[in-house]
Amino acid sequence: MSKLQRALKQNQPAGIYRFDSNASVELLRSEAENAGWKIYFLDGKAIRDKKTFLEHIARAMKFPDYFGKNWDALQDCLTDLQGIEPKGYILVYQSPTRFIKSSPGHWAVARDVFNSVIEFWGGQGIPFYVLLRGTTAADIPLLS
Repeated sequence: MSKLQRALKQNQPAGIYRFDSNASVELLRSEAENAGWKIYFLDGKAIRDKKTFLEHIARAMKFPDYFGKNWDALQDCLTDLQGIEPKGYILVYQSPTRFIKSSPGHWAVARDVFNSVIEFWGGQGIPFYVLLRGTTAADIPLLS
C-alpha cells in the first residue's frame, strides 16, 4: 500500500503531514481520483511570501476570479470547493521549505487556515489532508 493510499484509507486522521514519497504527480493523481478523492498540487519552488503563496494556491486549486488574495478569502475558498463532493480532499504542497523559512509568520497563519479548513470539512464528514512534500519542518508529523 502506498503512503497516499494510507491517507485515502484514513489510517491517520485528517490533518497536516510531512509526505515522504517519490511517486509522480500523475501516479498520485490517479490513486486519489480512482479512490473518489479530489487532489490538488501546489508547487512551492517559487513561493517565498504571503503574496506568492496566495497567488499559487489560487491557481493550483482553481479559485474563482473574485478570490480576494487575503487569509480570510483563502479560508472562504477552501471551505467552498466547487463540484461533486468527493470522499475527501488532498492538497499536496510540494517544496514548501522556501516559504516556511522565508516567511515563518505567514506560514503560521497559513497553517492556522489549513487547520480551520480541516476542522470545517471534518464537521461535514469529509477529510481534508495537507501533505507537505519535501519539507524540513520537524514539528509536523510524518504521514506513515
